[in-house]
Amino acid sequence: MAGDRRYKAFISYAHRDALWATWLHRRLEGYRVPAGADHAAAGRRPLRPIFRDRDELTASSALGDALVGALGGSEWLILICSPGSARSKWVNEEVRTFRRLRGSDHVLALIVDGEPGTGNEDDCLPPALLEPDTPGGPPLEPICADARKDADGKRLAFLKIAAGMLGIGLDELTRREAARRQRRMAWVTAASMVGTVITGGLALYANDQRQDAVENRQIAEANERRAEATVDFLVDTFEIANPATENARTITAFTILERGADRIEDDLQGEPDVQTRLYESLIEIYLNLRLTDEADTLIAKAEGLATPGSDPDIRLGLASVLTAFYAGNIAGAETELARTERMFTRRPAVDERLKALFYARRGLVRRAKRDFDGAIADYRRAEAYGVKHGLTDLVLRTQRMRGGAESMDRDFSSAIQTLAIALKGHQDAYGKSDRRTAFIHNAIAFTALESGDLETSIDHGERALDILRDVYDIDNPFIATNAMMLGRAYKANKTARLLRREANSGCSAPR
Repeated sequence: MAGDRRYKAFISYAHRDALWATWLHRRLEGYRVPAGADHAAAGRRPLRPIFRDRDELTASSALGDALVGALGGSEWLILICSPGSARSKWVNEEVRTFRRLRGSDHVLALIVDGEPGTGNEDDCLPPALLEPDTPGGPPLEPICADARKDADGKRLAFLKIAAGMLGIGLDELTRREAARRQRRMAWVTAASMVGTVITGGLALYANDQRQDAVENRQIAEANERRAEATVDFLVDTFEIANPATENARTITAFTILERGADRIEDDLQGEPDVQTRLYESLIEIYLNLRLTDEADTLIAKAEGLATPGSDPDIRLGLASVLTAFYAGNIAGAETELARTERMFTRRPAVDERLKALFYARRGLVRRAKRDFDGAIADYRRAEAYGVKHGLTDLVLRTQRMRGGAESMDRDFSSAIQTLAIALKGHQDAYGKSDRRTAFIHNAIAFTALESGDLETSIDHGERALDILRDVYDIDNPFIATNAMMLGRAYKANKTARLLRREANSGCSAPR
């Protein structure tokens, strides 16, 4: 069996640690050895495949043949240590079986909860891990990676496991970026020296290029770290439900959002940019759901991370505008708008995409105050910035809002024209059956109803209702609102036909 190594590792864990096992499995199989590391598999993915299937556990008193085969076919055993695994009959049996087949020097331990070696209920080391190799010998003293927050943490603990499996020194893995920087700097320095020999001017140019290269590399490395942290967070967020205690089909989206929001502060310490961006994403989701209290809580946390007056600070201010607006606090929304506008005046080079968002939000507030001229002007400014920077979603949403403002101002002709442009844009961008396209049909139907164009109102109202019934559940309030508006159009149209028929017959209208 020694030559049959189908798996790089077998992950042994208790059911309550399934999330940790999933995280470790994914990280190991996706791990690429740094190019600067002294390893034959540098740049590739040598830590795969990993075995973590638990389906072979039955009510029998022994491990199934498939599990024993997988243990024998694995080069390493990775033991996830917690009070649950310490008390698990199956985990202890897997450890004993693997040590019998491969010995104890290919067992790696990862502490995720509890305390090692206490002998109490919180002890996280399974007895089978400590049993001596020979009868009567001293108990083993395993070296463990410790993923707890007050110890190694997840990142360093993972690197310890990877280094052990690869046979690479941990120091080499943790310093891989420094080695890469040294190689690049050596190359740039050599180029600079050649430039110096040629002319002093070229030397200055090379130095400038070197500085640019260093800055660009630092930016790229920071972005890479942020992207990795963001991807890990998003994937792990949907692994929060514990399959041993919760039914994944009954976990609500709101539960996932709440737990994800709690994890941002704990799991992404040291990455304030990533934390802020994720907070902003969750804030936007909460605002779309009109959960203003939850959005306000996250805004307060994110503001503590954002540099005052920075782009993230401006975005958070604009998010506060919406929380106040949705809560009916128009005065509060105006206060946040004024604060955001002061940031613009202090930073003349502010991102124009943020200006687009600012004018869209101010148009919303002005429309609520029935300042339709001001709202329409702001919407036009937002559209102009949005078109300039390719912000399709913002442009289309702003056109819909501008059409609504024109309709509220009783300028039905302009409103229908604006909404018709928005409808074509929505159909091109999202398709004819998208919910956002339905909202435009509904806006046209409402405007046409207000203007007395009942045929157009009914036509677009029916199109909207058909789409919404396909997209939402039958009891969704969007469907109810659309149906009520369509009912008004049907009733008005029926009355209009009756009046025309009576007028044509020469009868007086009923009183």
